[in-house]
Amino acid sequence: MHSVSDPFRPQANGCAERAVQVAKRLLQTDDPLTSLLAYRNTPLDVTGCSPAQLLMGRRTRSTLPAMSSQLAPEWPDLLRVRERDASGKAKSEESFRKNTVQDRCRS
Repeated sequence: MHSVSDPFRPQANGCAERAVQVAKRLLQTDDPLTSLLAYRNTPLDVTGCSPAQLLMGRRTRSTLPAMSSQLAPEWPDLLRVRERDASGKAKSEESFRKNTVQDRCRS
């Protein structure tokens, strides 16, 4: 389902706003490629897995020292990841609906 948010209410599209905020912070660093690698290796709060792990089934090598066993392929439980993602989205939507006032002019 495709939903459109009002451009004058950025809080209605929190995921996109957060992604823009992260992208701006990454671009302001000295080495954006290292920052991008760090972002891709960092587990997300909602899913508990990093974007690289969800895409490739393993952690990628970074500037931090790691044991080879940590870099071994290990696919996350995708059903659990999807459930946690759906739960996080539901909590976010509930919080948004609780903290906003409905605009009566728009129906």
